[in-house]
Amino acid sequence: MILTNPSSKSAIYQFNTTVARGGRFLQPLSRFLAASFAALTLLVSQHPDQSVAAHWKYWAFGTVVLVSNAPYEVIAVFPVNDRVEALGKRNRDGDGDLSEIERKELVALLRSWQKWNMGRVALVFLAGVIALWTTFDTLANK
Repeated sequence: MILTNPSSKSAIYQFNTTVARGGRFLQPLSRFLAASFAALTLLVSQHPDQSVAAHWKYWAFGTVVLVSNAPYEVIAVFPVNDRVEALGKRNRDGDGDLSEIERKELVALLRSWQKWNMGRVALVFLAGVIALWTTFDTLANK
């Protein structure tokens, strides 16, 4: 919906609201999920049944996948957030709307953000698949 908004001011506002909510809710949840995977890695590695304990490597891999989201965000996603915020500041300080060139840049940034955000989703999805597979494999071998 942000891309279809005819007003760059509204599009920037919607984008910044989305980013703020993500920072407030999703970042703490991501940290909690990574900590949970790390705790499971430790707990599973200490399990008395060696067939269960052998699965610690998969939980560790899932932890690495989740933790890799942080540098991915810093390198790929946050620069887009910062540039959109800079355009928004320029928009607020200017005559109320972006120039045609800035509007095209905004649309390109929003499309880029969509693409990079799919990488974040893919990493969490991969960690979820690893967790499900590990759980089912552990249960199947009991």
